[in-house]
Amino acid sequence: MKTKKKFEMGFFALIGLIAITVLSGAQMNDTKYSEFAMGGKEKLVTEAFNSGVAEIKFAESVKNRTSTPEVKELATMMIADHSNLNGKLKALAANEKIILNYELSTSQQKDLENLQAKSGNDLDMAYVGLLKDSHKELVDLYEKGSKCSDDQISAFFSEALPKIKNHQDRIAKLSEKLNKDSKIGSMNN
Repeated sequence: MKTKKKFEMGFFALIGLIAITVLSGAQMNDTKYSEFAMGGKEKLVTEAFNSGVAEIKFAESVKNRTSTPEVKELATMMIADHSNLNGKLKALAANEKIILNYELSTSQQKDLENLQAKSGNDLDMAYVGLLKDSHKELVDLYEKGSKCSDDQISAFFSEALPKIKNHQDRIAKLSEKLNKDSKIGSMNN
């Protein structure tokens, strides 16, 4: 009976220590907590790079198939800007000895296949909708990256964040325009 009581006391003491550790960890500064929650600087860099690879592939799929000049312009910008950002991420990853993944995730591959199956206005709407979602996630990722305790990584994300936010703004404006044009077109039919 005493052994069971000692076990229970030890168990509860351990639980108490874990709770104190977690609570004190939750009070860490935003930077370290953010890195912990993200899985570290490696995850920040690899997710940013992988997202860039996806943005480029999505844009390449759409660029020559859209008949909307603004969508073509946006796709061209995505290819140029994300290629540039990924070039910087490659150099950063090499310096930090981080291995990058050039493959699309399963969900990104499905998104690409979905785009490839569409044409006309459906293609434009799907592409811009996809960009709206992906850039919301990218802004969050780049904001977290800008708070990284590694100075080089923080500098990259801080420098790139305005460009990602600019993308997000342009995408939102184009989405509004496409939605408006789509409604006007459906009223004329």
